Amino acid sequence: MGSWHQYREFFTVNRHLFVRTALLLFTMTFFTAQGARQGDAVLAANAILMQLLLLVAFTQDGFAHAAESLTGQAIGAQQTERFLHLCYNSTFWGFVIALVATALYWLLPHAIVSLFTNLPAVTSAALVYWPWLVALPLVGLICFMADGVFIGSGKTHAMQQTMIAAVLVVFLPVWFFARPMGNHGLWLAYLSFLASRSVLMGWLFYRYTRRHQWTAHKT
Repeated sequence: MGSWHQYREFFTVNRHLFVRTALLLFTMTFFTAQGARQGDAVLAANAILMQLLLLVAFTQDGFAHAAESLTGQAIGAQQTERFLHLCYNSTFWGFVIALVATALYWLLPHAIVSLFTNLPAVTSAALVYWPWLVALPLVGLICFMADGVFIGSGKTHAMQQTMIAAVLVVFLPVWFFARPMGNHGLWLAYLSFLASRSVLMGWLFYRYTRRHQWTAHKT
């Protein structure tokens, strides 16, 4: 058995991931609860749109998980150039997925919604809020892909902090002030949440790269 000092980093990283995941689940649950308050049709429409967004995110997760493993190996071997090459490659394929999804969602809204429901009220509501879905895959691209990079490189504290800021400083305040917009305000808050995570994590990636900090033993 190792000493507490040997396991300290393990538990620290686990705490960062727990906080990040708990806040993500809170955001999703809060989003669902607020949509439910606006009626069954809106709740069902939001569920359809969210499932379609998650379809994109889960598809991108394949590359993000690969990046998590491979970038971790590169960092461990002090191979910064290989690390950056892996980051750019995984993000490129994530961008391809987001671009294809955006094109399909923009061109085929009626056909896609018909796969989920034939209820006129739900179909109508889904199409009203459809433009938010079209925008989300590209807006969330960086944060979806950066999660794998930040976990693989051990920058889990930074990932946790960006999540805290995105939820407490962006998502909840935007939702609060956009409540008069109804469900559009709710989607605006969620889009702002993803956008803020993408901007913050993109900025941190740039800063760590510029300062050659990826191989530093800091989370």
